[in-house]
Amino acid sequence: MSTAISRQIGDVKTRETKDNVEHEIQYFVLDADMEEYFVPVGTAADWAPSDESLTVMDRSRELLAPGAWIVTLTARTPGSGGGAIVSDNLGDNYERRYTVGEMYFPPEWWGVHKADKKESGWEDPNGKKIDERWAPWAKFNVDTNAAQENDWIFDNATITASGSANYAKSPFLSPNITTKGIGQKVSTIIYNVAFHLQKNMNSVCTTHFYGVNPSGGFSKFLMPFDSTAGKWRLVDQTLTELHDKKGKIWTRVERKLEYAPLGLKFDPDKNGGTWSWS
Repeated sequence: MSTAISRQIGDVKTRETKDNVEHEIQYFVLDADMEEYFVPVGTAADWAPSDESLTVMDRSRELLAPGAWIVTLTARTPGSGGGAIVSDNLGDNYERRYTVGEMYFPPEWWGVHKADKKESGWEDPNGKKIDERWAPWAKFNVDTNAAQENDWIFDNATITASGSANYAKSPFLSPNITTKGIGQKVSTIIYNVAFHLQKNMNSVCTTHFYGVNPSGGFSKFLMPFDSTAGKWRLVDQTLTELHDKKGKIWTRVERKLEYAPLGLKFDPDKNGGTWSWS
């Protein structure tokens, strides 16, 4: 039986720059304790060794193992260049970050499968096994050659034609994806943004933000390097309700978006429609 418990890792780290002082704390956290440790931005950082009343400015979590995470919280003193959030004007604050991710291209996106013994010429047309492969009984593979066992073949391939791709399960618009990508992981760009709306969390939640971007499709300060329609798809959205010192209610919106690689575009009809940014 596991004896692991959620706990702080090491001491609080403090970094000083010409603009501010930053404090960082890390925790080992189990799934059951996530709400207690992965606190919202704006929560009092009473763990920070500072004479000032600081709040959590940044938070992140990294999956360590199934059911276990490393949670990192950061607090910093106000400064001219430290990115500190001004508590009474959250609407002027936003964050942007690019990371590299991967997108798996499953065979279903082409309508292909691997040739079995019969499809590769090791059985006669009646299903009887033969001692040597007979190429004329093999279906054509995606490269228009007689298929060897485990070659990729289109679902509608025959012994006289390779057939054609069926993109019904592909998330892309008019894909024409190269067959070299079948079953491969393709690198893509992940765009993480965070901003604040002066609305309560429930009203933001009911806007049902999902799908892919229209042309533009982003607020002025969060426009990515490419805003062509269909290039971005929502992966995840997190909403956190905050209350500033004046009693105003804000919602911090964190969105994770993935970029359509290989010159492709996401099909709105297969990805929940087209979003309206806020």
